[in-house]
Amino acid sequence: MFKKMMIALATLSLSSAAIAADAPRILYMEVDQGPQLMERDHPAFTRLFDHTGNYLHHEKIRLFEEDQRHEAGRRSIDEALDIAQGAKGKRLDAVVLVSLKHIQKKDGPKAKDRMVAIAKIFDARTLDIVDSVRVKSPTASLRTRGCHKECRQLVMRRHVREVLPSFKQKLAERLQDYRPAKRHVKGKSLKQLTLTLKGFKPREIRHIEDRIVRLSSTRDLSSLTSKPAKPAFWLERRKGAGDVRKDLNKVLADLDLQARIIQTRSQVTLVKIHQDLAYLD
Repeated sequence: MFKKMMIALATLSLSSAAIAADAPRILYMEVDQGPQLMERDHPAFTRLFDHTGNYLHHEKIRLFEEDQRHEAGRRSIDEALDIAQGAKGKRLDAVVLVSLKHIQKKDGPKAKDRMVAIAKIFDARTLDIVDSVRVKSPTASLRTRGCHKECRQLVMRRHVREVLPSFKQKLAERLQDYRPAKRHVKGKSLKQLTLTLKGFKPREIRHIEDRIVRLSSTRDLSSLTSKPAKPAFWLERRKGAGDVRKDLNKVLADLDLQARIIQTRSQVTLVKIHQDLAYLD
């Protein structure tokens, strides 16, 4: 699935060229990998995403979308931001990640059912989250035994009708008011970073830490309080240190490890990938 996603995202297409030049330029994407998130090919998600995109286009917001997004598999936020990192040549202003959460809670013979439409807005240059929109549907009370497939589909369509008007309007207003962060040439963020490791084994983490400490560009590497499966470090680099991505790529290569490097203005995240997918990066 991930292989298909990466191949499908070789290019991005502008939804229309007949939009004002000063309109914000947005990379518009779906995210469906996470707790209670609906899959992108579900009719309810498709309707929410497409109708919202059409509305944003009507409101003079320049949207970039994937040429072959319907062929891709499920996508996490990390994967979406990795894609955005590779789309810098489009001179984007922001990245919008849309997801649809379906929440069901059993209450005896009944179940409480609702949807939450979510949009997260990231600065396209730093990939820092700058805003978010959440719209909840009213809670529907269903009889678990009496509500079958057609009944559940009807409830989902009603949920989408409830959240769509407010969701698309709020998102359009946030994007129209959005202004990209000014570019910083100098600052502590270039020398002081938070480094996070995801998906690595404890032994691999120890080797990565040891290699980074021994780099000539490293002034200090301190462990921060974090989950064992997702350790974080405070990385301070020496004056005149080069590209941190280049240094991290060398560390990974020396250890025969492969990872996606997701970098923002103040944070670097290494997400381990399988060796057979390494060539995709």
